[in-house]
Amino acid sequence: MQEYTVKSTPNVSVELKEIYSSILQLSQSPKTAQNYVEDLEQTMQALNYFPERYRKTPSRKYRRVNFKKICYILLYRKRYCTHY
Repeated sequence: MQEYTVKSTPNVSVELKEIYSSILQLSQSPKTAQNYVEDLEQTMQALNYFPERYRKTPSRKYRRVNFKKICYILLYRKRYCTHY
């Protein structure tokens, strides 16, 4: 099976902290917020295998992952392949 390298934009850690804060505020549970962020990180890393699994956006430039049916969406694109 082909494996790809997932590279994040520089601001992803800031955005994950903001997501954590938002979920914490809504849930009032640090554990719930932490679990949510960890699940999101795992979803991003899972793009190592078969990144084409998600549908393209209308612009066809990115692919879109609707995460847990909440207001967070991952947008990504496959730029080049890295084989291991």
